[in-house]
Amino acid sequence: FRMIGAVMFKQYLILKNTCFMGVLAFFVIAPSFAGQGLTRLKSTLNLEPACIINSKIVTNGSSNQKLGELDFGDQSAGFSSVNTMLTNEFNAIKIHCPVNSRVNVSFNAGQNSANIPSVNQSKANRAMSDGAGHFIAYQIYRDNKSGTVLTPQTQLNFDGGVEQQIKIYAEAYNSSNVVKGQYTDQITVTIAF
Repeated sequence: FRMIGAVMFKQYLILKNTCFMGVLAFFVIAPSFAGQGLTRLKSTLNLEPACIINSKIVTNGSSNQKLGELDFGDQSAGFSSVNTMLTNEFNAIKIHCPVNSRVNVSFNAGQNSANIPSVNQSKANRAMSDGAGHFIAYQIYRDNKSGTVLTPQTQLNFDGGVEQQIKIYAEAYNSSNVVKGQYTDQITVTIAF
């Protein structure tokens, strides 16, 4: 029995040494390469023009975002003038465009500017209509009545990178020829970036 055990033990050692030599040979041979080459991996990202306006992302060509209302409320037909501020969740137009962008904001004349009552043409650039041929003149300003008059030719310019807030103050003027009804207008605000 002893001899059989010794032979078996000896074979086991031989097999173990053979395995160890094979593993050693693998590690020695594996790192030797015949040559080396370089390849490149290209990563790209194309950023399209966009700004955040009143907390919504606006991309180039976007339109129809509602910026708020200029609500003069209910007035008697005999009012002389009445004012209001832009109302929305911020009570302003908040604009945040990327660094190194030039931002231009303009306000068109609205839908009824050709029908400003003559008595108010010196103090107003826009008019609201009741849809039946009657008009009430109004003017819009930046921040307050002492602020910049926002005529259709006015352009507000600033650099991107910092959020800008544009508060809108408005004043409506009675021409003494108004009739009761609901008067409306729509101003298009263009934000170029």
